[in-house]
Amino acid sequence: MGERGSPGAILVTAGPPALRAALRGFVGRVTAVITPANRLAAPLSVVTAGLLVSSLLRGIHLCVRGISFGPVGTVLTGTGLLAIARGLYVRDIVRSAALHADDARR
Repeated sequence: MGERGSPGAILVTAGPPALRAALRGFVGRVTAVITPANRLAAPLSVVTAGLLVSSLLRGIHLCVRGISFGPVGTVLTGTGLLAIARGLYVRDIVRSAALHADDARR
């Protein structure tokens, strides 16, 4: 069965920067870590979201600038914010790795 939704998107966005930053001799090892970690993160995120919605965020109702957020909306908004933060972090890592790789080649 192929990957669906977010786990596939994470693998697509995290794979190339990680492989680009990895030394040639470690590409197989990097792939061997990224793929299982990604597959483990998917069910863990579902369990964590379910626990948050059913316990900690139960009965929450926020209204921000006319937009209502219940437990599920709050989890989805938090997930989106984490994805943006992760993208910015990966961008900085890739830039740093590219600069170090350019310096090493000179």
